[in-house]
Amino acid sequence: MKQLWFILCLALAGGCFFAERAPLFFVAPVLILAAFCFLPWGKKANALYPVAALAAFVFASTCLQSVEAPPVRVAVRGVVMASKENYYDLRLSPFKKVRVFSEANPAMGERMAVRGLTMKPEAPRNPGGFDGRHYALSHGIKATLRPTKEEMLPERGGAIEKIYACRGRFRKKGAAICENYFPPKEAKLLSAMLFGNDADWEGLEDFRTLNVIHILSISGLHIGLILVLLSGALKKLTVPYDVRKIFVHGLLLAYLFLTGFPVGGMRVWLSLLFTDAGKRLWRPVDPNYALGFSAAIFLLVNPFYIYRLGFLFSFFSVYGILNIYPKLPILGSARRKAVQALGVSVAVSLAIAPLLLFTSGSISMMGLLANVVLLPLAAAILYGAVAVSLLSFFFPPVAAGAAVMTRWIFMPFLFLTKHMAHAPFNWVLPSFSVLEACAYYLILHFAMHFPMRRLKLKAGRLLILQAVIVGMLVLAWGHRTRPDLSVTQLYVGQGDCAYVEAKDLRGLIDTGGSRFGADPTARYVEPFLRKCGVGALDAVFLSHYDADHAGGVNTLAKSHKIKHIFAPAPGSDEDVAMYEEIQDKAGAVEPIEGTFSMKDWDLRVFPPYGKEDNALSMVMELSSKGQRMLFLGDLPAQQEKVLLSDLRHSESIVKLAHHGSKTSSCEEFLEATRPRLALISAGENNSYGHPHKAVLRRLQDHGVPYLETKNGAITMDFKDGKVYVSVYKPRKFSVGQSIFFAACVVGLMGMVDVGAGYFKKRERLWNQWITAEPIFSTGRKSSVWKRSADK
Repeated sequence: MKQLWFILCLALAGGCFFAERAPLFFVAPVLILAAFCFLPWGKKANALYPVAALAAFVFASTCLQSVEAPPVRVAVRGVVMASKENYYDLRLSPFKKVRVFSEANPAMGERMAVRGLTMKPEAPRNPGGFDGRHYALSHGIKATLRPTKEEMLPERGGAIEKIYACRGRFRKKGAAICENYFPPKEAKLLSAMLFGNDADWEGLEDFRTLNVIHILSISGLHIGLILVLLSGALKKLTVPYDVRKIFVHGLLLAYLFLTGFPVGGMRVWLSLLFTDAGKRLWRPVDPNYALGFSAAIFLLVNPFYIYRLGFLFSFFSVYGILNIYPKLPILGSARRKAVQALGVSVAVSLAIAPLLLFTSGSISMMGLLANVVLLPLAAAILYGAVAVSLLSFFFPPVAAGAAVMTRWIFMPFLFLTKHMAHAPFNWVLPSFSVLEACAYYLILHFAMHFPMRRLKLKAGRLLILQAVIVGMLVLAWGHRTRPDLSVTQLYVGQGDCAYVEAKDLRGLIDTGGSRFGADPTARYVEPFLRKCGVGALDAVFLSHYDADHAGGVNTLAKSHKIKHIFAPAPGSDEDVAMYEEIQDKAGAVEPIEGTFSMKDWDLRVFPPYGKEDNALSMVMELSSKGQRMLFLGDLPAQQEKVLLSDLRHSESIVKLAHHGSKTSSCEEFLEATRPRLALISAGENNSYGHPHKAVLRRLQDHGVPYLETKNGAITMDFKDGKVYVSVYKPRKFSVGQSIFFAACVVGLMGMVDVGAGYFKKRERLWNQWITAEPIFSTGRKSSVWKRSADK
């Protein structure tokens, strides 16, 4: 029964994961059959797991269907449970809420009546892209509204209103205390660390790079501090043990409510609750058992927590401390505190490596040291902030002195964070898919339990040789199947951006962007680059200086090294302003023109055919072994006709100019180029009406098929004179794939069972493998298993 909660977590997570990847009419019979099979042939309690997986599958399928419903007009009433600058949340039930995008900014605890149109969550259109469905469901958001009418209702004095108003006053008072005693930067960090407010500070990227962003969330560090304070106070009182524990857990739960029920804090509280309950019943609780219990509670409340990064980071980190750290060579058995801290940091980094690659695209070697150096400083800062908060009510002068001492600790803390984050010790790697992450954890656990000393034997050396040969074959096969040139036209809303990858270049053609304050580049382009493991760009080609083409280069320059920025000379005053901003924030802008021969492909850049604005658009042509692809920027029809005199050949693929506007893609151009495929990069439901019906009619008249980025990123792989086109779709399993997957699972279970029986019958052989004894089971004098020292 020690694995009860752990296996239950796997069942709930698996049911939720496959809800959008496999059909119900296949999964349901398989799980029902598995449940019935456990009843006569196995432990009856094991039938709970497939039943839990089926329940999670049905629940998740229903939720996904509800969020993907078309927009409708609704009216809702509720209490404001969270209020931000651009939205607020209305409470419908303990685990359901409605998010209203509005600048009304009502106070927590207010009752609101809202009418509006629901918004369909955004599905990922690029590899590695943001999934609005998973975000909404994992945060308990039943619907998202754009309000047409908002009304504040009179107070009723209900309990729900009072407790949420108390939360609002707690956060405001905490923020005011921090702002009164600390400078703005430190005040925002302390307000986040102690009171659960948002740490909206641009320097947060340094914390993410070093994998210490958890310092700013309510987690075990905070619960430990509260326990120390409460334990010290209660020891002075003659309170019975049970009453003391109930009081402590009640205060912890109240604090977690006031800070918004953070995942890390709730994990610690649930684990403590389970451990204390076990002690009270005289049944000691294993830490792994408590960890599994707290995770199962989260997933029983909402299986979609598996898509919540805070949940995954919190539980995988603790799992690494409990299970990976003791297995580490040298570090896992060290006695010195500093070495132990380094070992814990290494174990946590190994446990959350796939999550780090997904969120930041790199693994920081300095992050291992940062957890050792910064955590003690963060604990000291937290103690100081608590002292300042409490003393500010009774002894303001003493609170001011405590604030000065806390600021002294803040100085080295921020200094070390900044300089360690910018140290050149990052590994930029492609992020893992789910299957690759599963393989990673299997290999990691195998390595943790593998008897490494046996590698010194002949059989061990043979095993290493086999592994090297297999690795070389895999690399050779990957090199052989790699395309000569790959181009991915990304969805960036109302803008343009294409990623170009070849053996000798990684670059972008345009970067997306917006002039309305939004940042499509951070939302769409950067996650894709993290998915591909791109840390540096050899070149960024800007067709012209409109914000939806060039506005994202400044965002990219913050997190990526850009070796070259190519663009035409600016024309209008607006072009000059954008040109100067890029020069100042991203790097020098260089002119480019002519044909450049690369390995297995060519790049041709045409001279500008206009002097400013859209007419200035720099036209580019990529070609590989007879196949050509043309990028037109926002080139108007008049300049398209001039371009034809320089082309003099047909095109395989054309990215239509100006997002499919009727002012481009003229009849003469389509007739001369005769593309076999047209690409249209435009935002979904954009206010410009792109692509225009007139353009789509022209494409139809000329027999040109087209694809739009709003339906998913479009990838063109050029290989041996052919072009392979694919459109990105979130992975779904067909019935055949589902059957194949189930067959693999059953086959794996059978292999494990057969293998266990085999080694049980040959116990002596197995014992010799894990001990130092030589093996003579083959009847020979010696074998490959014999130790080298026994020759």
